[in-house]
Amino acid sequence: MKKLILILVVLFLAGLVSWTVLLNNVEYVKSKNIASSNTKNLSKVSIGMSKVDLIKTMNTPSRIEVYSLGNHVIEFLFYRTRPLNAFLKDNDINFIPVAISNDTGNVLSLQRDFYEQVIASKK
Repeated sequence: MKKLILILVVLFLAGLVSWTVLLNNVEYVKSKNIASSNTKNLSKVSIGMSKVDLIKTMNTPSRIEVYSLGNHVIEFLFYRTRPLNAFLKDNDINFIPVAISNDTGNVLSLQRDFYEQVIASKK
């Protein structure tokens, strides 16, 4: 009876590990496909493009951050350009921040440096 219980526990744990690996692989592949699509579509984005056209080109961003700089508001739309890492963790470097001026509604920047300058100015 003890052997049967031990075998069942081992099979349960093996199944649990297999299920976790499968789910992690699915998430990684999904993030890789999104990153590939976004990287390809970024070549169609340009400074001055409207936010509406940006979203038509790039689809929904992964996240949005909004900052005010004096009388100006800048919205950053983040698009995945790199997949999750092996531990299914995300780093800021996995995303490109696209800056939108709320004054004009147009793309201001596609550079991480610009985003970092805005963040630094808020500290």
